[in-house]
Amino acid sequence: MSGSAFSPDVAWQAELEASFPYVETEDQLVAVESVKHDMEQARPMDRLICGDVGYGKTEVALRAAFKAIMDGKQVAVLVPTTVWRNNTTPTSAAGWPLSQST
Repeated sequence: MSGSAFSPDVAWQAELEASFPYVETEDQLVAVESVKHDMEQARPMDRLICGDVGYGKTEVALRAAFKAIMDGKQVAVLVPTTVWRNNTTPTSAAGWPLSQST
């Protein structure tokens, strides 16, 4: 089964990643690079990111979503609570060429 191979990171990807307020952990960096590597392959990705609350899973997911958007793909981000959505989405998309709906 083949999938879509995404392009390598663009300059905006690095700019987005530099905008996150926290320093990445070593595990987070490994997860990000692994997800990006999988996304750049022409096969469907089969990966689960798991960890305790507050360990950066959302940042890993947002980096992957942004990579897909930069390749012209549509992305849906499902969140478990309205608190996360209300506190995160407006600042995450600010200044980027993204449209969002609720």
